[in-house]
This record gives sequence, structure tokens and C-alpha cells, in this order.
Amino acid sequence: MPKQKRYDFKRLQGASSSKTSTSADNDNQTSVTDRLNGLRLADPTAAAQKKREIAATVNQPSVPPALRQILGVPESAPPRARAGLRTRERLRTPGPAPPDSWLHGNRNGSAPNSPAKVEEGQEDKNRRRPEQLLRFARMCGLETPDAITLSHYCMKQLAIHWHLLDEEDYHSLALLPPEVRSRLLSYLSFYGPMISIEGLKALLLDDVTKVDLAGMIGRDTLTLTKLSKVLLRTKGTSASTAAESWEEELETTLLNAPMVSPFSALTHLCLSHPPPTVRWQDLLSLTKVTPALTHLSLAHWPRPTLTPNLTTTTITTRHGLSVAAGGSDFYSEFDQDMAEPRALLRQLSHNLLRLQWLDIDGNQSWLMALADSGRRDELVGWSEVPDSTRVAVS
Repeated sequence: MPKQKRYDFKRLQGASSSKTSTSADNDNQTSVTDRLNGLRLADPTAAAQKKREIAATVNQPSVPPALRQILGVPESAPPRARAGLRTRERLRTPGPAPPDSWLHGNRNGSAPNSPAKVEEGQEDKNRRRPEQLLRFARMCGLETPDAITLSHYCMKQLAIHWHLLDEEDYHSLALLPPEVRSRLLSYLSFYGPMISIEGLKALLLDDVTKVDLAGMIGRDTLTLTKLSKVLLRTKGTSASTAAESWEEELETTLLNAPMVSPFSALTHLCLSHPPPTVRWQDLLSLTKVTPALTHLSLAHWPRPTLTPNLTTTTITTRHGLSVAAGGSDFYSEFDQDMAEPRALLRQLSHNLLRLQWLDIDGNQSWLMALADSGRRDELVGWSEVPDSTRVAVS
């Protein structure tokens, strides 16, 4: 028979004590049922109170805004966003971010707050504009207060955003009819900024009969001298091929039509609302190249004088007498001395023999210069104004 094995277990020290402590802990612990019963008997906690407040707010009926103001009911708070929800971001344009020059620059490459732009904007802000749109055309009877059309909105927006056009864009203006380009000048004077001489040339390509430059003449970008050079521009034909002999060249020269300015038929010109620094000498030079004018607007022009910078300057003679350095002094307006204004207006009338309508609105200071001078000239009847001549005074 096999030998029976026998196992001997050695009891370690401390085993009886741990068993005793475990049994003691089990006796002290309460059951789950006892704990739930204790929670039901306890006072409501803050969490339960908050749940009841939320439930009362949700169950409160909504009131229209008009009745809420009358009844004095406070506005219900909007529900809070659920925690953990991501707000959907707007889809970004693919590709790298645009450079700062695209965001803060302009088409000319200069900063928007550069000194040149600030000075130009300040000058355009301070310049005087006509009281109403198409003022000169309506006073002449060329325009009537019609209903607002789509072309009105198009020209208005083009005049307001005229600064977005470059010199390369001026060539596209030639596609517009001459009447539209001439009308666009009036919109620029009322809505738009100052235009340069290049912009004026782009708008006056063909033969024109009406030019409205109210509030735009007399500035650095568009002076009367520059305007005179534009009006002196002639239309010539250039030979496409060289002449084979001197006889053919002579015949071609004789057969060519004389060079005529595209502004030879200009009959309506508006130069109203200029700056105080405008010069009458430049106006007299301008009228020499526009003899066909029949309607002229000189509203809000300063006192006629050739020496505007010498009004407060005097010259002392060798006898000790002080005389004015210019044709008019500081007290000429108070003394109603109209000698120099009358002489300049007489010269203006000699240059514009076809003038029939003159706008002198806002020129009350030298209005008396148009009256009789007190002496009669046998050669020039300045005081005898024909019936066809009208002076527009608003």
C-alpha cells in the first residue's frame, strides 16, 4: 500500500487578529437600504432646490414683448448652453492668409492714412459744393426734376467711388455716350471727390457743349490754367504713311482740314463755388479761348481784382502819401469802390460777346459793379444791356 501523505500547516502570527477586525467592521457598516431611508428623511439639499427652480422657470408661460412691457413681467433667462458642445466655426477660405498689404493698403500702393491721402481728404471735405444736384443745368433749363431712374443710382455710385478708378481705367469711359459723360461731371461735383486733369480729359474726349465744374475748379489738381490748356487742345490727323514726293506732301497739306478745338462749340460752362484763392486773371485768360459761351455761372466768386494778395499792402510815395499797392484795398468794399471790378467785368464782356445768361448768385459784395458807372463811354455802351442778356440772381 502506498504511504499516505500528511500535510502540516503552520499558523502565522497575527492571522486571528485580522479576522477579528474584519468581522467588527462588517458589523459597523450600514446597508444600502438604511442609507436611502436616511436620505429620504433628511432636509432637501441645494441640488434639489436648484432642480425645482429650473423646473419652475421652464414651466413659466412666455409673454409677448409688448405685453411684457405693459405688465412689467421680467424677461425669462435664455437656457444655458449644454456643456461640452463645440461651436461650429465658419469655413475659412482655403490657402494661406492674405498679406497685410492687401488688407491695409490701396491700389496706389500708399497707406490709407498717409499725409497725402489725409490732406486730399481734408481738402475734399472742406470744399464747397452746389446746393442741389444738376443746379446749373436746371437753372439753364436743360434739366427738369424728373423721377429717379436707374441711371441716377449708377452715376451716383460711380461718382462716390470715383477714387477707385486708376488712369488705366479712364480708357473705358470712352465707351460712354458724350451726354452721359457730360452728365457724370455734374454728379462728380455734387457727390464725388476732386478729379485730376487726366480724369477731366477722359470725360471730355469728343465735342462737348456743356461742362459743369461746380466746386471743383481752382484747386491744385484742376486749376483754371490747366483747364485753359485742355480747352486749347486741337484735333489733328496724323499721316499714316510717308509722302513719296514733296509735291504729294504739299497737296496733302493743302487738302487737310484746319485743326479745330473740340471745345469750339462749348456754350454752357459752370465755374461756381470756387475756393477763395481763385484768380480773376486766369478766368479772363480762359474766356479768350471760349468765345462761343452763352451761359456762364460765376456763383460765389470773390471780388474781381487782379491783385488779391495786395489788399492790405500800401506804398508810401516820396511825398509821404500812402496809396494802395493794388487796384483794390481793404476798404474798397466798405467804400463801394467798384472801379477795378467794373473794369474787369467790362473786359470779361469783351471776351464773351455771345454771353446771354450769367449766374452771380452769392456775389452781393460786387453786384453794384454791373450797374452804370456814372460816366458814359461813346465807343462802348457798357450800361446799355440788350434785352437778350439776362443776369441770373437767386
